Amino acid sequence: MFYCTDHTRREMYEIPRYVGRLDFQYVGGKSFLLTAPVAYNIRAKRGKVKEYMQRYEGFLSWAQVVLAVTDTFDSKEVSPSFEKFASELGFFTAEEYRASNEQKLSVQERDDLWDERYARDAIPFGYGYNDWRRGVGFHPMACKKAQSMLDRGDPEEWVQMLHIIASQAGSHVWNSQSSARKITMQDMLDWMKSFVSYMHRDQVFDRVRLPKGAKPSRTNTKFFKENHFVPRKLRQVVDSSNVKSVAQF
Repeated sequence: MFYCTDHTRREMYEIPRYVGRLDFQYVGGKSFLLTAPVAYNIRAKRGKVKEYMQRYEGFLSWAQVVLAVTDTFDSKEVSPSFEKFASELGFFTAEEYRASNEQKLSVQERDDLWDERYARDAIPFGYGYNDWRRGVGFHPMACKKAQSMLDRGDPEEWVQMLHIIASQAGSHVWNSQSSARKITMQDMLDWMKSFVSYMHRDQVFDRVRLPKGAKPSRTNTKFFKENHFVPRKLRQVVDSSNVKSVAQF
């Protein structure tokens, strides 16, 4: 996708990227497009999201029981669950980020740190508050990890996933001691529907070719937007292995 800003309405919108050849003819001081791009709409197949939601029925049934007991989770519970999830994917921890404030970093290193922070805050995918952030979209590696945690049925991992979903889909609750996240079963279902729509998008959606000149809709395009950000730690591992390979060669 191309991204353009409409300064009159102060909003950013997407322009579908055309991959192919565009032929023009210049006649009488005017340019005429000879090959028009083919446009598509992405339409949901009836009942498919519900069908693939059944794969996670065990987790959802368990979550419903838990939320009936308590629907509010203290940040002291939520933050460690997200920290563990992010660090296992190679992202820095919150403590490492705070420590970087004391380090002397170049402008580029500081920019890289900010980029990673934005990407980290939007894993497994940008949802709710994170929708406007740079680097939002579905992070394939993080989404696959989340899917594995849901599929395995391990109680500890389910608790961790509940906290992660609460951190993205839940609402802020404040008290005199600390902050917390409150999440309803409907919030949970809405998050899971987005997750399922991405993970099974080839089965859930159809690409429908539009007539010539028709304007494509942006509906459902977000499920095809991915964030392939690679954390700094993983890049360093790859770079060091490349250096060793060159040295051996």
